[in-house]
Amino acid sequence: VQAGVAVVWPRARVSCASLGSDANSGGLVECCLAVLAGGIGAMLDHLDGEAGSGEPFNDGPVVRGVWCCSLHHVGTVSAGCDRFGGSTGFPYDSGMKRHVRSGSPFEGRYGFVRGVRIGNRVEIAGTAPIPPDGEPVATTAYQQMLRCGEIAIVALTQLDAAASDVVRTRMYITDTDDADEIGRAHRELFGDAAPAATMVVVAALLDPAWKVEIEVEAEVR
Repeated sequence: VQAGVAVVWPRARVSCASLGSDANSGGLVECCLAVLAGGIGAMLDHLDGEAGSGEPFNDGPVVRGVWCCSLHHVGTVSAGCDRFGGSTGFPYDSGMKRHVRSGSPFEGRYGFVRGVRIGNRVEIAGTAPIPPDGEPVATTAYQQMLRCGEIAIVALTQLDAAASDVVRTRMYITDTDDADEIGRAHRELFGDAAPAATMVVVAALLDPAWKVEIEVEAEVR
């Protein structure tokens, strides 16, 4: 799908350009989702009326699901798929694996992603206090924990989950003296969700400057 190119159905056509889509993938995704959520019901009704009993358009939810999956695989539209699936009632998310990256150099190097969602379950990988480009690693354990949480919550959001959905956290720390400050930051980040939590003291983390690394699990309700 390209900006300004119509989304074509048999005997039906809707233009993404008419919705003001921009040229980036996020804009295209929102454009296509808007087309699907706003106009596809009428299209499918029209197609159902014109198609014979042997035509695939007789099963509207299947067609919706095919479109959702197509968009998902064309441009990593995982975040938008939930909104689309919710608007159609199609249970596309059951068993579909979705993932997001955070830009950590270790993701590509070691072959993993920041977060994975299958159904309602979301798993966030071990997340270290990697700072934004051009900034140094935070010096205090409290600040590092907040940075870990920030990265993890962004990944949750991209997978249509939130800090309030978190059910378990694991904190790997390098110094017992940092436990209270890390715990304080954990409470600020996830206290409202009251997840089951584990704090483990380890000999070291990948970067000697890191004082904490976390894992997060969530269940979207």
